[in-house]
Amino acid sequence: MLTRSFCVRTATRPSSPALRPFFSSRERKVVKEFAEDFYMTHAPNEEIPLQVWNGIHKWQGMRKSRQLPIERSGFACKLWYDLHESSTLRLCAWTKEEDAALRRLATGGVDPALVNQWHEIAKRMPIPGRPAAHCLTRYQTALCADNAKSGFTPEEDQILRQAVPIFGEKWNVIADLLDGRVSEQIRHRWQLTLAPGLRRGKFSVIEDRRMLLAIRAYVPNGTEYNLEQVAWNDISHHIPGRTQPAIRDRFLNCLNPELSFRKFTKQEDQIILSRVREWGVESARLWPRLAAELGDRTDSQVCRRWRFLDPEAYEKRSQALEQATAQQTTAVFRRRSIHRHVPSNSKKHTSRSTYNGEVEQGDQIKATRRGPRARTK
Repeated sequence: MLTRSFCVRTATRPSSPALRPFFSSRERKVVKEFAEDFYMTHAPNEEIPLQVWNGIHKWQGMRKSRQLPIERSGFACKLWYDLHESSTLRLCAWTKEEDAALRRLATGGVDPALVNQWHEIAKRMPIPGRPAAHCLTRYQTALCADNAKSGFTPEEDQILRQAVPIFGEKWNVIADLLDGRVSEQIRHRWQLTLAPGLRRGKFSVIEDRRMLLAIRAYVPNGTEYNLEQVAWNDISHHIPGRTQPAIRDRFLNCLNPELSFRKFTKQEDQIILSRVREWGVESARLWPRLAAELGDRTDSQVCRRWRFLDPEAYEKRSQALEQATAQQTTAVFRRRSIHRHVPSNSKKHTSRSTYNGEVEQGDQIKATRRGPRARTK
């Protein structure tokens, strides 16, 4: 189980607004209201210039409101609105067509001059609404083979194990130690694979009972049970050592009372085969859509059944995936690291982190062994 210092560190937030990466609900409300006032006298698709955003503090002071003044710069407000709140943004999940177009544009398949030109790439996307920052993030975290599809090496895992006790959850800082890795990859690698106390394998009866009791306890009184509103982050606190994806998969695939584990009927088999032929094996969210149509089956059940019904198609798909994975996509952008060294457990480094409980305990043991004379010196 993770140490108490880990839990405290994840719960704490920096006191300075300049250090907070995300806007609070109050700050988001102020930014939205400011933009709404601007578009009352301007065209809906017109971009709010930076000079206008710099007057947000004056605008807020002129309003007869008891809200505290926003402690963000005009540039920060503009950046947040353009990337998160604008009505012209396309914030839904990326489709396969968008991914294919982005890969062709980013790797120079359409025009070699577009490599690393993310503003031009965003303009040439087939569906508008994806800004340059979203295109860059999507490519580096999901489409670039050198970043997203390569597994962590033992050397990278060792550096990560040494860096987390020193830097804590400063994933951007740790990313500078690992060439070609982004902070989101590192966070997932640590929390889902390398964090001490993680448990894998079959769930015990006690863990299943804790899960069911926690799910029931977090349902508000007087409301019906709704699976979409389950807070898996809160439930994971009652099952030490299990990650949120593992807990969610265990419930959805095994403990959900709405599931059926009876044999598949001929009618269900016909629906599975016909829908796969109609929609295509590579269609987005194929198995969840099929499971929703059948009603009481999971996506993994439906996928395994299709593999049994049509093994030849499954083999062809597996071979196609292997060939696609073997084709390496050129990395057109890599994070540059200034100081790429293994961190040391010096006093300067350990004082930055709350993960130094073992270091402090070791110092106390050494002082005890030296005796009172050594401590007085």
